[in-house]
Amino acid sequence: WSPVHPDDAGLIEDVLRSDRPVSAVARWRRRDEQLIWVELRGVPVFDEEGELVAFEGIFRDVTEHVNARAERERNFELLRRGDEERGLLLSRLVHAQEEERRLIAQDLHDDSIQVLSALAMRLELLADTLDDPTVLSQLSVATQTARSVITGLRGLLFELDPPVLRREEIAAALDEQLELIHKQTGAKVTLES
Repeated sequence: WSPVHPDDAGLIEDVLRSDRPVSAVARWRRRDEQLIWVELRGVPVFDEEGELVAFEGIFRDVTEHVNARAERERNFELLRRGDEERGLLLSRLVHAQEEERRLIAQDLHDDSIQVLSALAMRLELLADTLDDPTVLSQLSVATQTARSVITGLRGLLFELDPPVLRREEIAAALDEQLELIHKQTGAKVTLES
């Protein structure tokens, strides 16, 4: 019977043959067959001719320390994997949000803006057939309201999914947004990129 775990037998033999002070950690079996970790610290003892005659050392039970370290390493690995998974989930969430914004923008463009544009054109065609100044004035206001809503929706489209970002870089997208602000407010802003 040997107290040294078979996988660590070579390590203990190397320690005992050492010609200098050493320290090693190995698995050890107690008499009750419980496996523990021991730290061996020792120094070789030589006679006058330089022959190794003994090895003085101590064995210390470090099972609790080794298990705590292993637990910390497992926890660190779990945290690392958790960080990776959170990063992946965040990436998927951002992608899903971008896709949802793109779909909403597409729906606005293909439906609401098209319907409002058709309404504005029909109001203009109707105005061409009428002579009453009061009715023409009201049609003009209705047409301007429709055009204003279209402009607002186009601004919203840009905020949701700037098409220029798909074709060019962010500076071009910002230039386009600043031009839209200028048209809406009259404010002139210059961008240096």
